[in-house]
Amino acid sequence: MTSRGSIAHHLDLSPRQLREHMAAGVIPADADLDGARLAYIRHLRAQAGGRAGDSNLSRERAGLARAQRELTELKTQLARGDLVERADFLTALIGLWSAASQRLQAMPSRLAPELARETDPAKVAEILEREIHAALHDIADRAEAEADAAEAREAAQAVKKRTAGEEGRR
Repeated sequence: MTSRGSIAHHLDLSPRQLREHMAAGVIPADADLDGARLAYIRHLRAQAGGRAGDSNLSRERAGLARAQRELTELKTQLARGDLVERADFLTALIGLWSAASQRLQAMPSRLAPELARETDPAKVAEILEREIHAALHDIADRAEAEADAAEAREAAQAVKKRTAGEEGRR
């Protein structure tokens, strides 16, 4: 049997480091010189490959690199106009829903006099269809106007950023 001092010297470890590796199960306590060397080499290879249980550094670096890449992709998509800010989207959506709600809630009082005079169900349906189509067109027009305004704001912001960047280079 090889002494622990000989194994520690052979692996270029201090006796304390050898005891720690043995306690952690990296090197078997009953290993001879060859067994200790093979166990230690396998441990070092696993550590270098990021597969060691106590070494998550490679995995963490890969995760950080992935997160940075995803953030850069999102920023690029946002700059290209492929994405919109959540707050801007919600503001536009609330505006559209509000306009639709107002338009629909106004229908009964606006149509009541005209519908009260009608006795023909087909004519009543025609009046309702006309009003619904008009409301939908108004809502679509508002959505288009909102989209145009958003594009104009984005273009103005892009010009502002470009101008600020050019001034910063001077």
